[in-house]
Amino acid sequence: MSSVLLVGCPDTTRKTWVMLWMLCWRLMAFVLSLAYTSNLVAFLTVPVTRSKIQTVDELAASNLRVLIQDYGIFVPEALRISKDRSLNILGNKMDMFPFEYSMFPFENAFLKVLADTHALLETYSYLYLERKKANLTESTYIMRETVFPSYSSWILPKNTPYTTVISEALQRFVESGIVEKLYKKHMDVLHDHQAVNSLQASEAPVLRLSHLQGPFMMLAIGLLLSLVAFVVEIARDSG
Repeated sequence: MSSVLLVGCPDTTRKTWVMLWMLCWRLMAFVLSLAYTSNLVAFLTVPVTRSKIQTVDELAASNLRVLIQDYGIFVPEALRISKDRSLNILGNKMDMFPFEYSMFPFENAFLKVLADTHALLETYSYLYLERKKANLTESTYIMRETVFPSYSSWILPKNTPYTTVISEALQRFVESGIVEKLYKKHMDVLHDHQAVNSLQASEAPVLRLSHLQGPFMMLAIGLLLSLVAFVVEIARDSG
């Protein structure tokens, strides 16, 4: 860096344009050096965190076991007989816990998730609400890829006349936008809350090339000023 900044060099000059140019050059070199060394120190000292599991393949390859509530759902058996390798692995390393009516039905399951031994498998919206209710939105996350689709339904007797009536009523709720409005009313608030918490918990960003626009703009202005001073000195000497 000393060679770049010409530190210790005996050459001196009294020309204005040279001094302006050297001032801008040294300032830009100092900022670039500071940004590079700061990022290098942060890279060498900050511990590398484990990457999050976001896909079914990554979950199957991990050491985590799968935990699901036992309320007669088809998923455990479907995963065990699945021809997909990753889904079959998840089915063979699945643990089940009994269903119970309580304010916090996943209390014991969340303890195993926090112990980093299990991953909880449940429908997205229900799991999101339970995480919020247990105040675990900052210490846990939901995997990006979906293991299986889930739908809400009512079980009615075969050939009952209520099937058509209920289906038409539900379809009108969907078409009118009431279902979407209610879903956003409850879910968007949770999403916004989690986004704010994630933003507050995030660390200061590292310096990138976009953050160095200021030094380059100062360099351009300094070069322009040195050029003007150079032209003025030439005109003065020639006159």
